[in-house]
Amino acid sequence: MKTDAHLYYDLEDYLSEVAHRRFHKNGWIGAFDFFSIVIWKANRAKSYTANRIRRISSKKNLEQISRKITKSLWQAKDDKEKMRILVSKWEFQLPMASAILTILYPNRFTIYDYRAAEQIRDNSKLGAKTDFEVIWRGYLNFKERVKKIGIGKTLREKDRYLFGKSRMEDLRRDIKSGFKKRRKTSA
Repeated sequence: MKTDAHLYYDLEDYLSEVAHRRFHKNGWIGAFDFFSIVIWKANRAKSYTANRIRRISSKKNLEQISRKITKSLWQAKDDKEKMRILVSKWEFQLPMASAILTILYPNRFTIYDYRAAEQIRDNSKLGAKTDFEVIWRGYLNFKERVKKIGIGKTLREKDRYLFGKSRMEDLRRDIKSGFKKRRKTSA
């Protein structure tokens, strides 16, 4: 049997096998699991995220804040409300909000980021939007387009395919250009 440390080597395994189950058992996750999702999506964002949620919260303890955030997701009446909590109340941009929700609810959410958007030729740049209703409508459209790709059965399988395909194309472009710097695209 794998220990948590073995699972943590492959962070997605840890998140789907440990953090996801813990969330559905308890109705919340603590700071370790919450920030594991953050670093899985974008390691560079962990300090920024910690500082932002401390600023927004009346509490300063990351364990308490993480539990508060995830309890509110557990108690939210529907998927739109879950997304609204992260985007509007906690000021997460759509790529991170969708990653958190994808780990907690993998059958109902897909990860929106520049790689996936590029692969399905979505030019809406939802990651830069601030109006929640615009973000939500765009995300639902994006999710429907992801569902229609012919690879994989589940949203997570489709996420992995889109991410993998994007990485392969990036490497091919880098090799062709001799690894000259490219301008980064924002979602």
